[in-house]
Amino acid sequence: MRISSAFAIASQSGDDAVDIRKLPKMLEDIGETPDEKFASFLETAEITSLNYVHSYVVQTSPSTIESDALCYFVATASHKLSLRYQCAEEGYGKAYGLDEDLHVNDYDAGRQKHLKWMEMGEVWKLAATEFVRKPKVAVMDSGINFAIPDFDPLFEDHQKQSGGYLQGGWNFFTNSPILTHKYNHGTQVCKILAAKSNNTFGIAGVAPEVSLVPLQVIDDNGVAPLSKLMAALNMAIDVKVDIATVAIGYNLTTAQRGLLWEALRTVQQNGILVVSAAGNSHEDASAILPCGFGGPLGICVTSLVDKKSSNVLSIFSNFGQTVDLATYGVRVFSGRKGDVRGGRPRTLTGTSASTAIAAGIAAIMVSMDVEPSMVKSLMLARYDPVTSKYPIRYPQKIRGGAINALKTVKYTIRWLSSRSRGLRGNDRLA
Repeated sequence: MRISSAFAIASQSGDDAVDIRKLPKMLEDIGETPDEKFASFLETAEITSLNYVHSYVVQTSPSTIESDALCYFVATASHKLSLRYQCAEEGYGKAYGLDEDLHVNDYDAGRQKHLKWMEMGEVWKLAATEFVRKPKVAVMDSGINFAIPDFDPLFEDHQKQSGGYLQGGWNFFTNSPILTHKYNHGTQVCKILAAKSNNTFGIAGVAPEVSLVPLQVIDDNGVAPLSKLMAALNMAIDVKVDIATVAIGYNLTTAQRGLLWEALRTVQQNGILVVSAAGNSHEDASAILPCGFGGPLGICVTSLVDKKSSNVLSIFSNFGQTVDLATYGVRVFSGRKGDVRGGRPRTLTGTSASTAIAAGIAAIMVSMDVEPSMVKSLMLARYDPVTSKYPIRYPQKIRGGAINALKTVKYTIRWLSSRSRGLRGNDRLA
């Protein structure tokens, strides 16, 4: 028997639903005396039969019969009649409306102003018409918690070329798939990049459909040993990721630089796009790796100020000819503390946030059947101009400009339509 409406109710004998209104008479038939108050109420109450779901909706009120009292009567009667029952007071759902600009129902989508400024709702709509495959995106950072709803759908087992499988991600400090996330930089980067959208939870990531591979190279104190990054780059090749996101940077000795340089060269030779952060020191980024490596499969990203009307580089942003593109990197909303709706809002400022956004755009392009080797060229073909906040006193120049996601995706669709799949990774732009 199910109740709910002020309650809904149904009594069942075998598979047959028993009309709640018949309970008093059924009690009399077995020699029991039903409570007259409930018998009279059921004769006159407004009751709706839900035959397919075997339930009855009974309108109760404090002036007639309270819901909990009716439920107690049903429980007692069902016990005496050897009937199964379920009973509950009325419950109330919440309307999960879509954000008007992003067209998603994640409860904090309204706070993601940067995605609205980038017209990501339209970007997603266009990209969905060209969706071919789910890109595999590695994030080399601190760990994440795969159990939260924004990450759980992104968990997969990844087959390794060396044999066996990588379960979700890898912690290079414990050499296990158990990730730690006390230092939450990786959590914020992954959420901005790939948080599952349209699941009524949290935020929407820039890339709505990816296979996320978190590779923990930052410990719980925020330390990122070079050896761990090297191991992560090796793992990225082993599991054949499409994109490696590295929102950290290294100033190295000549010997250290040579080691990382060779690793980055090998990663690109394996067709992996490396999206990296330019850094936050207002200096030329050429000495910082991975940013300074460059290459056809290397995208270095810097930060724009928190402003819709103009593309101005953040004063802290690193710059130079090794910096390819810029996008928002100031107070980018990244979820809530504790991953609960009432938690304190969190934002991420710095080129790490910009890197996450850029990697998300790159992932969208890969999902449209663009080979990673063509992503950089396509993004550089449709950027918007950028300026410095203080061009005379603090000049900042980069190779390209501000990512224009909508123009890039529109251009990519036109480019794809003119080429067969066999040519999409080995071509030059017109």
